[in-house]
Amino acid sequence: MFTLDYIEKCLNLKGVIVENIVNIAEEQHIYLSLPVQEQCCPHCGHLTKYIKDYREQQIKDLGAFGSTVYLHVCKRRYVCKKCSKTFYEKNTFLARYQRTTNRFALKIIEEIQAAQAFSQIAKRFSVSISTVMRKFSIINFPKPKLPEILSIDEFRGNAGGEKFQCVLTSPSEHKVLDILASRNTGKLQQYFLSFNREERKQVKTIVMDMSNIFRSIAENLFPCAQIVADKFHVIRLVSWDLDKVRKQEQLKMAKARRIYFKRSKKLLLSPRSKLSDEDKAAVDVMLSLSPRLSRAYVLKEEFYKVFMSKTKSEAKRALGRWLWLVDKAGLEEFKNCRLTFSRWFEAITNIIKYQVTNGFTEGINNKIKVLKRVSYGIKTFKILRNRVLFSKA
Repeated sequence: MFTLDYIEKCLNLKGVIVENIVNIAEEQHIYLSLPVQEQCCPHCGHLTKYIKDYREQQIKDLGAFGSTVYLHVCKRRYVCKKCSKTFYEKNTFLARYQRTTNRFALKIIEEIQAAQAFSQIAKRFSVSISTVMRKFSIINFPKPKLPEILSIDEFRGNAGGEKFQCVLTSPSEHKVLDILASRNTGKLQQYFLSFNREERKQVKTIVMDMSNIFRSIAENLFPCAQIVADKFHVIRLVSWDLDKVRKQEQLKMAKARRIYFKRSKKLLLSPRSKLSDEDKAAVDVMLSLSPRLSRAYVLKEEFYKVFMSKTKSEAKRALGRWLWLVDKAGLEEFKNCRLTFSRWFEAITNIIKYQVTNGFTEGINNKIKVLKRVSYGIKTFKILRNRVLFSKA
């Protein structure tokens, strides 16, 4: 026989008494009460069983069977005979000052893990956007533990009044550690100094793009860490300089040939070893038309040999030879690249020794862009930090 005991089990609420159920349109109103029990006064700790009055509270719960569910709880207010203070009885499904059940709030927070806007979640649960944000603000991520391999990168967050924020990850664990409010040197120092010296000594490798700010922080605050330049950013500098030469050279050409050079830029930037015979022939034709472009292309191809090295000492020799080739080539476009690589010589050759990159961190940066796009921008830094650290998308 179908009884209220089964209804209580369907509700999955312990220690409640179902008094009545009323269906109104697409809403289901369930009237509950709690069994009378002796209560402990939160003010003095004295036990009391004296009831002063009752109050009915309407609470929103998770929907069921296509209906919006509201719980009507008849709450008792007790009075303590020792201190004369009054208080409401406690229950396991409703937090203080809340008008939704705990599981309703947890379900909203769970939905935020996916890359979707707060407005979409609010519409699906029939609540306001501010309610969704308020539930999410309950989450508070503590300061992380520093790993042995630390990766740091910046991204454009436009949150908290700062244009750029920083992301810290553990590339070996594929884990996001923290989001920092600013890339400002002073604020970065303040953050990392919140870790004691012993904690900072545990970091043995720091991977970064070729940012002087990050290198200064690493050298001053992480005495036991080796700096490793990110391989992608290193190769990108060489590719950019090759492309600068291409742009300068095609300006000297007729319109048809200029368009061809522009559309064939991908062939020039791709490693020659990955090109088909047909593409190699096309590249050779372009290089035959411009001696400067030909020298730049040789520099690009020679640079790949640095990363074919087996040891760091071999990489040092290869990189030193490449810098000599840049001097011999006499290309103004490679001047800044040569200067940068000279300053980051150790960090670049460390790529071969430690075999770590910022690849995972760059992937997190892309995820942050997705979260910002679906949210139409996130201006509050705490919400941005929580979304990134909490998201599973």
